[in-house]
Amino acid sequence: MQSKMTIEDIAEKAGVGKATVSRVLNHTGYVSEKTRKKIERVIENCDYVPSATARNFARQDSNMVGVIVPEAHNPYFAAAVEGISGVLEESELLLILCNSNKNFKKEERKLHLLKQQKLKGLIITPSINDMDLKEIKEYKELIHSLHIPVVFMDSGLDFYEWDLVYFDNVAGAYNATKAMIQEGCRDIGIITGDLNTKTARDRYEGYLRALEENSIPLDQKKVYQGDFTTQTAYEMTKKILQSGEYPKTFFTTNNLTTIGFIKAVYDARLELGRDINCISFDKLDTFEELRYSYIERDPMKMGSLAAAMLMERVRDPELPARKYYMPSKIKIDLS
Repeated sequence: MQSKMTIEDIAEKAGVGKATVSRVLNHTGYVSEKTRKKIERVIENCDYVPSATARNFARQDSNMVGVIVPEAHNPYFAAAVEGISGVLEESELLLILCNSNKNFKKEERKLHLLKQQKLKGLIITPSINDMDLKEIKEYKELIHSLHIPVVFMDSGLDFYEWDLVYFDNVAGAYNATKAMIQEGCRDIGIITGDLNTKTARDRYEGYLRALEENSIPLDQKKVYQGDFTTQTAYEMTKKILQSGEYPKTFFTTNNLTTIGFIKAVYDARLELGRDINCISFDKLDTFEELRYSYIERDPMKMGSLAAAMLMERVRDPELPARKYYMPSKIKIDLS
């Protein structure tokens, strides 16, 4: 049976060593024409199909690139993965996608599993808690131990030893809040992410800076601490609207939060752009007909750039570490 046939079997039938069969399979090293043809006849007669994984280990090479994202279900990361996939397909490379589900321990386990696969490279959006310095040190040691090119994508952490493609969250939130203020919105609340994460804290900081620079006092009652999930934002917004006292404008700090917010507004029979305003961190393609403002980024382009940087790093490991900030635009739609 094909599934039971091994390199050892091929070598025995051809009367040669395993190393000679390996050189024929991988097109490496010298093998006489006579011996090569004999081995190829045995392979053909046995209908042997070599394992891609075995070939990769034998060559100390791979056609696989690992990608780890914190929320594979999130349309933002789905678009980024699509961008990565497009670049890898051009190089005939296989993408192995892992979802950490924003769980650092799960991410660590996946990194250890990927380490066994002899990857060509890795693109990762980490889930690590930046407040734990010991954990960060151990995490960096784990990344170094992979001994492969790594690109950090949309990471809130400044891992300057590696290539980075990311967005300035402080500046993005600042520009969004400032744009709303310039449009006459001064009563602006915010639904944050988990403030134990750097991304959430950075976006909150941008919001605070814009208020301060425009002499708008911070009202802690208008700061609603979420966790970047749709369900939490939905339940929170329902309670806010039911109270009858709430800001005229909300800054929703990621796309899943915005979805929950808009659903609650819809259920309360309020109209966006008339009864209440929203500026979202990222556009929602499924809500084209609704009136809301947003920070527009291009996650697919971010993924493409991350993959292109990885391919450049594979070709030239001695390149200096590079950092690229993704641009954005503010789109305003108010009543």
